[in-house]
Amino acid sequence: MIKNIKDIYKILGKYKWYYIFSTVLLLVSIIARALEPKVLQVAVDNVISKYVSGTNLVESKNNDIVSRFFDYLLPKLNESNFGEILLLLGLIYMAISLLRSLFLFVSSAIKHHSTQSTIFRLRNTMFNHIQHLPLSFFSTISKGELMQRCTGDVDTIKDFIDQQIINFLRLSATFIFSFIMMYFIHPAYAFYSVCLAPLIFVLSYYFFKKEIAVWEAHEKEADKLNSMVQENLNGIRVVAAFSNQEFEIQRFKKQNEAKMNMGVKQAKLQAYFWPLTDLICNIQIVISVIIGGYFTLQGAISVGELLGFNSYLGMVTMPMRHLGRILSRMGIALVAMERISEIIEKPLEEDLGEIKSGNLTGKIEFKNVSFTYDGKQNVLEDVSFIIPSSSQVAIIGESGSGKSTIIKLLLRFYEPTHGEILIDDIPIQKYNKSFLRAQIGSAFQKAFLFSSTIQQNINYTKMDAMEDEIDAAATVAQAIEMKHKFKKGFNTLVGERGVTLSGGQKQRVALARTILANPTIIILDDTTSAVDTITEKRILNELDNSLKGKTAIIIANRIASIQKAGWIIVLDKGKVAQQGTQKDLLKKSVFYQSIQDIQSNLEEEIQLEIAN
Repeated sequence: MIKNIKDIYKILGKYKWYYIFSTVLLLVSIIARALEPKVLQVAVDNVISKYVSGTNLVESKNNDIVSRFFDYLLPKLNESNFGEILLLLGLIYMAISLLRSLFLFVSSAIKHHSTQSTIFRLRNTMFNHIQHLPLSFFSTISKGELMQRCTGDVDTIKDFIDQQIINFLRLSATFIFSFIMMYFIHPAYAFYSVCLAPLIFVLSYYFFKKEIAVWEAHEKEADKLNSMVQENLNGIRVVAAFSNQEFEIQRFKKQNEAKMNMGVKQAKLQAYFWPLTDLICNIQIVISVIIGGYFTLQGAISVGELLGFNSYLGMVTMPMRHLGRILSRMGIALVAMERISEIIEKPLEEDLGEIKSGNLTGKIEFKNVSFTYDGKQNVLEDVSFIIPSSSQVAIIGESGSGKSTIIKLLLRFYEPTHGEILIDDIPIQKYNKSFLRAQIGSAFQKAFLFSSTIQQNINYTKMDAMEDEIDAAATVAQAIEMKHKFKKGFNTLVGERGVTLSGGQKQRVALARTILANPTIIILDDTTSAVDTITEKRILNELDNSLKGKTAIIIANRIASIQKAGWIIVLDKGKVAQQGTQKDLLKKSVFYQSIQDIQSNLEEEIQLEIAN
C-alpha cells in the first residue's frame, strides 16, 4: 500500500509543486471559512447582547484572541451606532466570504490544470513504455486487460488526484481548524464534541482494507469482460458465419454477471458502512447539543459562543462523515495504481547491440540453434543452416515445425536458448535491434493493417515516400489496381484491421509496405496464401526483379511460391529434416515429394475442369 501511495506521488512529477501551492491556497480558504462563525459570535455576544442589556454588560469570560481582534476592529458601541456596527460586521463577513471564494477558485483552477497535465504525462509514459516492451510480455496479458489498465485505471487515478487528494486535505484542515476554534471557546466542550471520532477512524480503516480486496476482484472480472468484448468484435465475422450469436450472448452474460456480483458486493459494503458512520456522526451531534445546552445553562459559555460552536460542530462532523467515502476512493485508486505500476515497471526490451549503422550483405547463419517458449519443450532443436547473401531460400514444413519461430529469432523478438545466429558472420546480439529490424523487411500471412487509408498503410515503413515510389511498390505487390478500383484510390479508408478489404487485398497492401522499405533481407511468410493463382504468378514475376541483390527467405506451402528458390530447407518437428535444391529434395525428401504430388494433382484437376 505504501509503495502505491509513493507511486501516485511519483507520477505527479514537477506538478507536485503546483499541488502544494494549490493546497496552500486551499488552507487559506479554510482558515477564512473558520473565521465566519466568529463574526456571528461577536455580533451576538459583543454587539446585540450589549445593546439589548446595556453597554456596561460584562463581556464573555471565554472571549478568545480571534473574538477580541474582531471586537478591536469595531467602534465603541453606543445607542446611535448600533446599525452601523452591524453593517460593518456584515461587510467583514462578506469580505471574508469573498476572500475564501477567491482563494478556493484559484486553488481549484491550479489543481484541475495540474491534474490534466499529470494524466497527459501518465498516458504518454504508459504508451511509450508499452511500445518498447519485449513481445514476450504480450503473450502474458490480454489486450482487453491492457486496454482497461490504460483507460479505466488511468481515469481512476485522474479522479483520485483531482478530487480525493484535495478533498482529504480540505476535510483534514477543516477538522483541525474548526477544532482549534472550538478549543478556544471551551476546551472540554471541544473534546466532548469529537469523542466518537476515534471510533469512526477505526471503522474507516477496516472498511478501507475490505474495499481494496473487493475492488481488486472487481477489476479482474472487468479485465475478463473487456477481453471477451474485444475478442468477440475481432471475430464477429466468424460468429456470424457459424450463427453462434446466442452462444456469445450467453458467454458475455455469464461474465457480465460475475462482474456485476463483485460490483454488488462493493455496493453492499458501502451500504453497510456509510449509514453506520452517519449514525455515529448524528449521535456525536446529539451529544454535543446536550452538553452545549448544559454548559450554556451553567453559564460556562454564552449564547453567541453556543451559536458559533454549533457552526463549528457541523464543520468537524462533515470530515467524519466523508472519511469513509474518501478512503473508498483511495482504496480503488491504490488498486488502479498497482495495476498501472505492473505495466510501467516491466523491464524494457534490452537493446545493447553496438552496431547501429552500416550496410549488411545479408548472409545468415544458424549454428545449432535451439529455442523454447515455456522452458520445457523445444520448438527448435539443434537447427543449423546457411543462407548466402543475395540468395533466395525457402523454408517449408508442417504447421508447428518451427518456421515462424525462426523468423522471430531472426528479428530478435526472442533470443535463442542455445546456439548462435550470425548475420554477415557477426553474432546477431551485436546488432542494435532497431538497426537490425530496419534491415529486415517482413510480410506475414496474417496481414495487419491500421485503420487508416491504403496509402498510409503502404508508406508506414517510409513516411516520406513519393507517390511514384508508393505506386512502384504497389505494382510489384499487384496492389496498384486498388488505386483505380476504389473511388478514392489509395486514399480509401480500410477500416479497423483492414476490414473493408478482402484477405488477398490485405496481403498485397502489406507486401507493398514491405517492398517500399527496400530492406537488405526480406521475409515472405506465406504472403500470397489468400491470393488467387493468377495474381500470385504476377506477384512472383514482379518480385524476381525486386529481390535482386537481396537475401530473401520465403515461407510457403505452395510449390509455385518457392520454385525460384535456389535452396530449400525442410523442417520437421523443430529440426532440419533435409535441405538442398528442388531436384535434391524430389529425390530424398518424402515431405517435399508429397507436397509436389498433391499440388500437381490439384493443378491437373483444375485444368481439366476449366477445359470441360
